[in-house]
Amino acid sequence: MTVEFLEYLEQLLGCQYLSDLPYASADDEQLQKVRGIPTGRFAKKELTEGAAYITGERRDFASEQEALEAIAARLENNR
Repeated sequence: MTVEFLEYLEQLLGCQYLSDLPYASADDEQLQKVRGIPTGRFAKKELTEGAAYITGERRDFASEQEALEAIAARLENNR
């Protein structure tokens, strides 16, 4: 069974619904897990779309890691 990126984050952050993700916050352990998602586990396009959904901004990321960092920064700012 393939887990989509947003579903993965939903589980990781303990959100009840995908629509909770843009408003979710993360503790230090969760942020470390987000930043530590192995590149290649999810396609860059999927990470870019996930970042756009969570941050509310469409950006062209140079790498998967850059997209993950944008997501982690948003989760940290939501604290």
